[in-house]
Amino acid sequence: MNLYSATNPAVTQEVFGFVAAHGLRLTGGIEIHLNTLPKPKESYVNSLKGVKENQHPMTSLVLKSF
Repeated sequence: MNLYSATNPAVTQEVFGFVAAHGLRLTGGIEIHLNTLPKPKESYVNSLKGVKENQHPMTSLVLKSF
């Protein structure tokens, strides 16, 4: 899951906190990958440069059940 236009640290913190606290329960234990990217989604999907930038998120969170 990607969070685009993630420039507000407070919003990013809330989203990551919620996903960290509740994500695996909500997905039934299915692994979650959450990334933040600073630009709108259109900036990453409409060009080869954008696709490459999309591979290097600002922040990432991976949750796995054991």
